[in-house]
Amino acid sequence: MDEGKEVAIEEWIHNAHVSYKYPVEYVQSKLPSCLQVVPFEDEEGQHAILTEWHFYQYNARSNPAVVPRFVGYLAAAPDLHVQTYVRHEDGREGLFCFKIWMGKKMACWMGRNFFDAPMYSGTQSLNKTKDGVLEYKCKFTDPKSKVCEQTTFRYKPLGEPSEPPEDSIDHFTVNRFTNRQFTYFKDKLKSLPNQQKPFPLTVQAIEVHEHTSNILESLFSELPMPEPCQR
Repeated sequence: MDEGKEVAIEEWIHNAHVSYKYPVEYVQSKLPSCLQVVPFEDEEGQHAILTEWHFYQYNARSNPAVVPRFVGYLAAAPDLHVQTYVRHEDGREGLFCFKIWMGKKMACWMGRNFFDAPMYSGTQSLNKTKDGVLEYKCKFTDPKSKVCEQTTFRYKPLGEPSEPPEDSIDHFTVNRFTNRQFTYFKDKLKSLPNQQKPFPLTVQAIEVHEHTSNILESLFSELPMPEPCQR
């Protein structure tokens, strides 16, 4: 396994996680043999969690600072990661990204060719209405299946952010695994440390106005698309 080094610093805002429960054995069959699904357990049993992670990346800069700062502003764009939660055979936990969709073609080209990351470009937007509703829209064509994937997610944050309980799905998807990211691309497993600020991430209640998606269908076409997890 190639161990990546910290090469960039990014800022993320408007993070939104839409998670789904899948059978553990089914998701395990999609992973490299050295990675094991870490199941989430609730009153219904144990599940593999698949997440569509929407966020807006901006103010990216290289580390060390060899790339002009304005490049990071030019690369600012919505992102969408499709991920599950795993443990490597050496004991390290992290996110496993099946695919990364971005709205910037050059950033995706660099990710595939220099960092061996499964990054692909398409049409993606983030807008905010006057009444505070955020709207993510994404449309991509999967390079392998040729399936047109698209999602619309409209929601409004409610109340104040809070730290999620340790036994909650919010803690599981937002806090526990974010310090490491695994990818498998061009027959290579990559491990990249993500250095977060030294305090727990918080979650915020939302009011969902619209959510339609077929993002997971090309990866998990053998099973019907489940309903998103309810908080």
